[in-house]
Amino acid sequence: MNMMTNPRQVEATTGLLAEYEKNHADLLGAMAVMDSVTRAVLADRDLVSNARWRLSHASLRRRMLWGRVYRHLSPRVGPSDAAALNRIQAIDFALQQQSAAHVGKWTADAVEANWDGYCEASRAIRWKMDAYIAAERRVVYPLLAADALGPRR
Repeated sequence: MNMMTNPRQVEATTGLLAEYEKNHADLLGAMAVMDSVTRAVLADRDLVSNARWRLSHASLRRRMLWGRVYRHLSPRVGPSDAAALNRIQAIDFALQQQSAAHVGKWTADAVEANWDGYCEASRAIRWKMDAYIAAERRVVYPLLAADALGPRR
């Protein structure tokens, strides 16, 4: 640990990183459940509804946590890392808009009426979510880990 490191900052940043990792694992787990549900030949309204709720809930928790992480890191990073965080922020916003459109289009009745179409659309949005999580891991995890180490001389 660096002599200039604030123990509270280390604890806060380490806690954010652990929470972020857990949240990503929860979100990926919810995505796996939806993947399993959408492999069925026919729609099961209850299974789809439960999987969608779990996925939406995990996604909302990730989005809220991302806001905290962004506010925490933004004032602590240099210009190139700030630009990377801003790109992640822009992707997050676009994904939020796409997710809202997906949920709005695919009501329970629409899912049952066009199960194959829903399964395809669900896979596409989950692929985007997976790519987004990978980008967060590539960009944000190292920034949080570096921040936990404190300022460098």
